[in-house]
Amino acid sequence: MNKITTFLLFSVFFFSFEFQSLAQCNAFARKNKAMLGEYVHDGSYNALKLKSGQTALLKKTFYQGQKYRISVCGSDELSSVNFAIKKNKELLYCDDSKSLKKIWDFSVESTTTLTIAVSVPKEEPAKSACISVLFGFRTSKELIEKYKK
Repeated sequence: MNKITTFLLFSVFFFSFEFQSLAQCNAFARKNKAMLGEYVHDGSYNALKLKSGQTALLKKTFYQGQKYRISVCGSDELSSVNFAIKKNKELLYCDDSKSLKKIWDFSVESTTTLTIAVSVPKEEPAKSACISVLFGFRTSKELIEKYKK
């Protein structure tokens, strides 16, 4: 019985620490919404906690007739954060500059699903920090005019 109680207490402590950490990352993502500028936020706050040397993949569908902005930000504990955009296995965009705040504006010729790879370069000592990935969109003027008729 004593082992079960110890296990349960450890589990509660561990999960409460993880939830608190994720809540901090969500707050970090919300602060970076301004980087979308004139683009309309899609409503999702993609907050990740990554350690140096780790990569996370996000898949998202982008629609024809819209312009998009992807904003990737890393918290100050990191020296930089990298991201790349792929369609199937084809590399469409890569930003591996030494920066914590990155933006990419683009549009697609047809509706498609893209993979966004976000990575933290390997550092010594190993660090763990929050990363936000936000998506914004705006409808092209041509599409608006087409539906006005």
